[in-house]
Amino acid sequence: MNPESYVISHTVSPMKRIFDGYMPTDDFSYISGMRNEPLAFSLAYRSTAPKGENGRAPDTPISVRVISELPVSVYKVCKVAYAASECEDAEPGAIGGCPDMLLPRNPDPVLVHMPLDNGSRLPYYEKDEKNTLNAACFATQSVFIGINEAGEDLRAGDYTVTVEVIGMMSGKALNTHTVTVHLVNALLPENDLIHTNWFHYDCLSDITHIPVWSDAYFEILGKYLRNYVQNGMNTLLFPTFTPPLDTVVGGYRMNVQLVKVKKNGEEYSFDFSLAERFVRLAKEAGIKTLEHTHLFSQWGAEHAITIYAEQNGEEKILFDYRTAAVDKAYIHFLSSYLHAFADFIKRMGIEENILYHISDEPTLETIEGYRRAKALMRSIFPNGKFADALDEYAFYKDGLVEMPIVDVESIENYDGRCND
Repeated sequence: MNPESYVISHTVSPMKRIFDGYMPTDDFSYISGMRNEPLAFSLAYRSTAPKGENGRAPDTPISVRVISELPVSVYKVCKVAYAASECEDAEPGAIGGCPDMLLPRNPDPVLVHMPLDNGSRLPYYEKDEKNTLNAACFATQSVFIGINEAGEDLRAGDYTVTVEVIGMMSGKALNTHTVTVHLVNALLPENDLIHTNWFHYDCLSDITHIPVWSDAYFEILGKYLRNYVQNGMNTLLFPTFTPPLDTVVGGYRMNVQLVKVKKNGEEYSFDFSLAERFVRLAKEAGIKTLEHTHLFSQWGAEHAITIYAEQNGEEKILFDYRTAAVDKAYIHFLSSYLHAFADFIKRMGIEENILYHISDEPTLETIEGYRRAKALMRSIFPNGKFADALDEYAFYKDGLVEMPIVDVESIENYDGRCND
């Protein structure tokens, strides 16, 4: 049995993620866009080899080569530890992990022949390629192919992208696919919408093992932010304090507070040095709007967020979930901080580029607390832009949230009622 004869593959629309049990039967063969518009598609592949005498079907190592005069990028798609059935775009009954992580590959990998009598496992291998591919029988795998990711201004017209699936046992192309790319003679205008995906700075530190806000951290953060902007985002979560998001009551996330606080008696001083470095990096990457982190607890603004401060030469937690949102000491702290922040953004020239958050997903039971919190912030930023994630329409109707961020499942609460 020749395992390579059982490898099947198809090109797939960029709107489709490839889950373990999915395998298309036709090729995605045409895509169009403007001259400077990033485009993409995927290649799904798997083996249909029957089980052998040992009861197992063999996996088949492969390579993928992408040929085009267009600038192309190729990524191995990896699954993350998140049930496919929980992914919003998964079909009913989807199994396996969620295809999400992209690992870069060489679009034109160099294949090297190595005779088996030299002790190699396969007669061919990819030189300098770490993210190797394997067609398995138990799950469909995929690669993601980006076209003009940098958004260059290219010549209008029709182009061909050729994708070859190469067997690492024979060194030959097993399947070949072609996608026609039509570039319209027009330029994609700059997006003027607020487009964000919350960036979790503690997670970046966790996966890289680099201390948050160190020089090395800022260096790698810059790479992430440039990629973030390249993929269409223009708004970034600004962690002046550690964002109080998805944190169990009584628990703490890694401290990513940018603003250093010092408590002197009943008064406070603030060091915005790291925040200034963050703003400059964000600007260099192309960020247009910064979202100030929420200053009250999630699901209703009932409590303070976690604030670290230096007091008597020692850094300690000054406020946290044990502090009520109406606590006079916390209100005094916020008033001091917000006035200092107002001076900082004026000095940086970004007063018009800040989006303020109060509490993520507040509930009707906590609307009065939200109202008090909003009044405090509005008194300092009378022309500020405020937005929060909402389910409850009452917050928008009462004018408490000018820009509601509504989950798809709750959109019926707002549909057709914007002028109520």
